Amino acid sequence: MSKKPLAEIAKDMAGIDIAILSTHTDNGEIDTPGIVLIKVKANRVTYWKGREEGEVAP
Repeated sequence: MSKKPLAEIAKDMAGIDIAILSTHTDNGEIDTPGIVLIKVKANRVTYWKGREEGEVAP
């Protein structure tokens, strides 16, 4: 039996929202030496916002 990986190293930036990604850097640049982008495929997401919490699943 084989399983699909849940995460992979993103080697291609196609399909990645660069505007959102660049807000998380000091200078707005995303080509930072030594930094790797990991693309995760989640089955569900749990979130917390203040005292509110929830879960999103397909």
